[in-house]
Amino acid sequence: MDGLLLNTEDIYTLCANIVLARHGRPNLPWSVKAKLMGVPGGSTGDSFHEWANLPIPREQYKLEQFEEHKKHFPECMPLPGAEALLEHLNAARNVDDRKVEVALATSSARQNFDLKIRQPESVKLMSHFPEGRRILGDDPRVKKGRGKPAPDIYLLALETINASLEEGEPRISPSECLVFEDSVPGVEAGRRAGMRVVWVPHEGLANELKGKETEVLAGRVGLVKIGDEHQLGQLDDGWAEQRPSLSEIVRANISEIRTSNSKVVLCTGANQGLGYSILKIAGLRHSDYTYILCSRNLAKGKDAADQLKEDGVSAKVDVLELDATKDEHIEQAVAYVDKTYGKLDVLVNNAGILGPFPKKDESLQTVRSRYDLLLSVNLASVAVVTYAFTPLLHKSADPKVISISSGLGSIQLSLTTKMGRFPPYGATKIGLNGLMVHLQVAENDRVEAGGQEAEPACIRHYVCAPGALRTAFSGFKDGLRDPDRGAEVVVRLLEDDKGKYEGGSYWEFEEDEMRRRPW
Repeated sequence: MDGLLLNTEDIYTLCANIVLARHGRPNLPWSVKAKLMGVPGGSTGDSFHEWANLPIPREQYKLEQFEEHKKHFPECMPLPGAEALLEHLNAARNVDDRKVEVALATSSARQNFDLKIRQPESVKLMSHFPEGRRILGDDPRVKKGRGKPAPDIYLLALETINASLEEGEPRISPSECLVFEDSVPGVEAGRRAGMRVVWVPHEGLANELKGKETEVLAGRVGLVKIGDEHQLGQLDDGWAEQRPSLSEIVRANISEIRTSNSKVVLCTGANQGLGYSILKIAGLRHSDYTYILCSRNLAKGKDAADQLKEDGVSAKVDVLELDATKDEHIEQAVAYVDKTYGKLDVLVNNAGILGPFPKKDESLQTVRSRYDLLLSVNLASVAVVTYAFTPLLHKSADPKVISISSGLGSIQLSLTTKMGRFPPYGATKIGLNGLMVHLQVAENDRVEAGGQEAEPACIRHYVCAPGALRTAFSGFKDGLRDPDRGAEVVVRLLEDDKGKYEGGSYWEFEEDEMRRRPW
C-alpha cells in the first residue's frame, strides 16, 4: 500500500528527516531506507537506530515520529494509476471467466492506516478492498516477527479470499495469485508465498538497487533476515517482473502481465536423457509455462535445473525428489503440487528402465524378479503416478497425460517390422499402451455420462514413441537419435491447446511431422 497505492513512503521519509534534523542527524539515505520499507515497525527498528545513532531513547524517537505522522499522513493521496488499476482488476475476468479477487496486505498498523485514509480519494481507493480482505501489519493472525519478508501476510490474504468464495467455487492457489509490491522485503514475501510478483519500486529505491534487479525479483537480496529459506525464487525464473509505475501498467494493459494461468507441466525421470530434453525444448518455446522436474536424486535434479538455465531456459523450473516406485514419494509430490500450484495441466510419464533381462539358465525366481522389476517401473508405477495425480489433472481446463512408450509397444509393428527384440521390455510397453487406452475410454465414459455440462474436463491420454535415443538409457550408442529430436513428439502433444491430437492415441514424430502409430 505505502509507496505503491499511496504516496506515503515519501511522507515516511519526510517525517523521519524532520526528527533526525531536530537532533542533529543527517537525512535518511536510500541505502538504509531500502531495509525499512515494507517491514512492520521498520522505521523504528534496529536497522534504523544502528544507523541513526540518535542522542535520544528509542521510545522518544517513536513518539516524535508519530506526532509528525499525525500531521502529514492525513494529507496523503493515491499515486498515479492506483485508482485505474484497482478499477480494472475489480472489473476483470480470468481465462476461466471467473471474477478476479483482490485483497490488501500492508505492513501499516491500524493506527497509521486510519491516519492515511482521510482524504476522499484515499477512502475511495480503499473501497476496492472488502473490509474482511484488508490485512494490516498488526493483524493478530500474523505472528509477531512473521511480517514481510516472511510469506505469512500474503498467505493470510489469500486465505481470506478463499473463505469468502461461494460454495462450489474452486479455491485459489498461491500460484494463481499476482502480487503488486514496491518494497524489496515485499517482493521476497510474495515469492516465498509461491505467488507471482510485479515490482513497482520508487525511483530512489530503483536507483539504489541498480544492477541487482535480477536478485530482487527472485527474492534473493536478503536485506532483512528471517532465517526462513523455503520457497525462494530462482534467478530469471519468469515469476516476477519490474514495472516503472502503476500508470505504465494500466497503459500497457494489465493483461500483458504474465499470470499463473499458464500450464503446469510435471515430468518424471527428467534430470537426464529424454526427460531433460523434453523440459529443455518445451521451456525454450514456452517460457510462460511452469515445469516441475522430477528426479530420484534431488541433488541431480537441482543440477539439471541449473543446466537448463545455462541452456537458455528462462521459465520457472521447480525440482522434486520423486522415485516413481515409492508411494511415499508420490504422495509427497502430489501434496506439494496441490499446495503450490493447485492443479496440474500436463503429466509426462517418462521414468522407465530397459533391463535387466532374464539370462539363459537363470533360476525361475531370478527370472520372475527381473520381470517384476520391469513391470513395476514401466507399467505399475506409471499407473500409480497417473492415479495419484488425476485429482489435480481434473482441476485443469485442458489436462493431458503423456506416457513414453516405444516402437516395441506396437503389436502390429512388432509382428511386421524388423526391430530390436527385447521381449520383457516390449511387453511392458504393450501393457503401457493398453493401460492408456483403457484410462481414456473410462474418462470418455465419465464425460459422456455427465452430458454437455460434465465437470471436470476430460483428460487426454497419449502414448508416444520417441525413437531409439542416444542416452544413458541406451548406453549412449552411436547412430541413435539425439534426445532433443526424440522430445519433439512430446512437446507437440503437451503444447496442443486446440484438441488437434485426439486422446487415446499413439504418436511419433518422423520426417518433421506428427504421425499416428498403429496399436
